[in-house]
Amino acid sequence: GTTKDNPEAGIVAAGDEGTINILLMCTDNDGLRTDAIMLASYNTQTNNINMLSIPRDLRMYIGNRYQKINAAHAFYTDGVPGGPTATCEAVSRLTGVAINYYVDFSFSAIAQIIDELGAINFTIPDIYGDGVGMVYDDPYQDLHINLPPGTYDLNGEQVVHLLRYRKGNPDPITGIRKTYPGGDADRIKIQQEFIRSLVDQK
Repeated sequence: GTTKDNPEAGIVAAGDEGTINILLMCTDNDGLRTDAIMLASYNTQTNNINMLSIPRDLRMYIGNRYQKINAAHAFYTDGVPGGPTATCEAVSRLTGVAINYYVDFSFSAIAQIIDELGAINFTIPDIYGDGVGMVYDDPYQDLHINLPPGTYDLNGEQVVHLLRYRKGNPDPITGIRKTYPGGDADRIKIQQEFIRSLVDQK
């Protein structure tokens, strides 16, 4: 898609110094909120790509109140959800960067793309130092993640589990859930490492 400032154009000219800015958004199961937001800047002269991940829980003024940036996509104005252009506006306001293109996709689309490209070799870290890795169950979403530490060839569903993992199951005794020690920053780091592996291998 293109941004709302240029809704019909098939091609948007590169910005300053030949840079094209693309916002990547991955929506949750209901297609409303963005579970992952990444701004990619492609320099057409040097052929380099720089990426900036936007924490989904970052709070800013959206619509009529302060809320998480992942809500921009779902926030209704005049009975219509903001969708990708609302997220583009929020990220552009946050970063000061004009966005030329956006890509709005679902986790199921990621799984299909990976299965078509072929498995991706990736190392699942021992996040908590206990040999468990990424284990999480959410029957409501029919989501069951089980990725033990080690290096594997990940299929599409496993890649989605890697990208979606945020927290573990509650401890049966204390009820406390394991989370990334560094919070969303650690999750973003894993996502970026995976994207680098994807680009290197495919």
